[in-house]
Amino acid sequence: MARIGKKRRRGNVNGKRASNPPASPPPQVRASRVRLGSIADVRREMGKLYREMRSGALDTAKGCKLAFVLQSVGKLIEVESIEQRIAALERNSNV
Repeated sequence: MARIGKKRRRGNVNGKRASNPPASPPPQVRASRVRLGSIADVRREMGKLYREMRSGALDTAKGCKLAFVLQSVGKLIEVESIEQRIAALERNSNV
């Protein structure tokens, strides 16, 4: 038998749909500690990151963000090394 007239409302008494329960957050994965004390360490980690992105194990958008951070860490290590060398030269020239 076909209904004629008003559309049947779905949801609760007021015609509003019940809200979906909030999705549970993704499980927390504990990140392993990575040594980034030298340019070689940063280079090694960037290589690992590249291979993970290339194989599809890591989303490229996330990988690019991590690569940017690694690049920044590498620059900081380089600047620190240059500062130390300049300070050593200045100490030796004032002797």
